[in-house]
Amino acid sequence: MEVLKTFFIDNFSNFIWIAVFIMCLLPVFEGRLAFPFAINEKLLGNNAMPIFLAMLTCFLASVFLTLFLLTFFKSFKKFLKKFKTFKKIFEKIDSLIYKKSEKIKEKNNKYFYLALFVLTPLPLTGIWSASLIASFLNLDFKKSLFSIITGNLLCLILIFILNLFFKDFTLILLIISFVLTILVLLFSKLKKPSFKINFIND
Repeated sequence: MEVLKTFFIDNFSNFIWIAVFIMCLLPVFEGRLAFPFAINEKLLGNNAMPIFLAMLTCFLASVFLTLFLLTFFKSFKKFLKKFKTFKKIFEKIDSLIYKKSEKIKEKNNKYFYLALFVLTPLPLTGIWSASLIASFLNLDFKKSLFSIITGNLLCLILIFILNLFFKDFTLILLIISFVLTILVLLFSKLKKPSFKINFIND
C-alpha cells in the first residue's frame, strides 16, 4: 500500500482524480478498491478526495468501462485470439467466466442477478467479469448496462459504509482481493478442464 501511496502522490498529487479514474478501469482494482483508496486521508493526507467527488469519479469511470466492454469486447477478443499467446489467455478467461455465467443463466431475472453479482465486493465479481458474462449470454445491451452500473454504484455505497466502521478497510480489501485473485488463478491453472469452451460468437 505504501508503494501505491508514493506512486500516486509523486505522479498525481495535483490530479489524484486521474489516478483514481485509471484505477477504476483496471481489472481487480476497479471502483471497489479505487474509491476507498481515494478518500483515505490516512494514506493520502491532504491529497485525499472529497467523498462526493471520489464517488462521482468512480461512477463515471464505471460507466465508461462498462460501455467500452459491452460494445467492443466481442470484436476485440476475436481479433486477439488470432495470436497464439492471447488465444491461450482467453481460453483461461473463458473457463473462469463460463462457470460464473452458468449460475446467472439459470436464474429467471438475469439482470437482477447480474446487478447482485457486481454488488458483491469481492475480486472477480466486478465490471469486467459482469460485462464478459453479459456478452457470453448475449443479454440485452441497455438492460445489461443499467444492471452493471447500478450494481457497481450500490457496491461503492456499501464499501463506503464498511469503510466507516473499519479503519484499515482499504488495506484489508486490497490484500483480500489480491490473495483471492491469485488463488483463483492458481486453481484454474491446476485444474485442467476436460473440454474447450468457445463462446461470445467466436
